[in-house]
Parts: sequence; structure tokens; C-alpha cells
Amino acid sequence: YRLSIDQAILPKTSHVDDKLCFILDFSNHGYAAPSKKLKLYFILNSGSHYYAAEIPDVDVRTWLPGHISAVYAGVRLRNVPEGTYKVLLGLLDPLKGGSHADYNVLLATHNVPMHSEGLNDLGHTVTISGTNSQSTSCPDVTSWRPPPSGEYSRRCDSSCYSSFGPH
Repeated sequence: YRLSIDQAILPKTSHVDDKLCFILDFSNHGYAAPSKKLKLYFILNSGSHYYAAEIPDVDVRTWLPGHISAVYAGVRLRNVPEGTYKVLLGLLDPLKGGSHADYNVLLATHNVPMHSEGLNDLGHTVTISGTNSQSTSCPDVTSWRPPPSGEYSRRCDSSCYSSFGPH
């Protein structure tokens, strides 16, 4: 498999305790679907602070080559302090518990992989402000610790990546 993100539709602002909805379109440019069940995490990062929620009901093993796989999801921003956050994605191997960056999947999209962290930077920020008391059934975003940096270089030249965003 060779997964990339083609489009991410995300809000620029939201509120503490609010539901943040988004759409992610992934493509598989490889020859097979992933064989492992990976966990997809939506991650907010500001400096050394990380907040994350697992996106339920996503099975990357169904992401077949030549097809676009859309993920329509939302997370609840419970206990996320006001501020501006980078939006990251994690595709984590549940057998390793997301505890080592070398086992996380990096997307083959230009300027998205964070090689040593084993995460993917969508190049988008969201500003969280105030509170909103809407009830929601989305998973809560909670404080999170990223895995230690990987010990292996996973860099490649520009031929490894597809472009991201409007074409």
C-alpha cells in the first residue's frame, strides 16, 4: 500500500466542548490494501501539548488501490484549552500501542509526514475559543503523549510523495 491524503475539509475555528467535524479523503496508490488494522487518530498540537481522539469505525484494510476512501468524522473538544493548534493525523499500529514512531504509517503526501514523530501534519490550524454547551456523541479529544522519536530515518526524495490540496 501507499496511502496519501487528497483532501482535508476542516474548520478554522471551534469552541471548547464543541464538536469539530471534518472530512478526509485518502487514496491508495500502492498495489494492495494495508493488511494490518491501523488506528486513525485526530491530533491537535500546540508546542509540547498534544490532544488526541481515536476515530472509530475506520478500517484501513478496506482502502483499496485506485479508490478514494472518505472519512466523515467529528471529535468533541472536551478539556482542550483555548488556543491555536496544528492538526495532525496518526495511523498507529495497535499491536505496538502507538508507543514507537517507527511503527506508525506516514502518508505519501508532500510536506505531510513528520518523519521522526511518525505523525502526519495536515498543514492546517484550528483556533479553539470560549465554550459551547452542545451535547454530542463524538469521541472526546483528551491529553495525549506522542511516541518517542524513531531511530530510523524514513526520509525519501520527492518521488515518494503525491501532491496535497487543490490541483
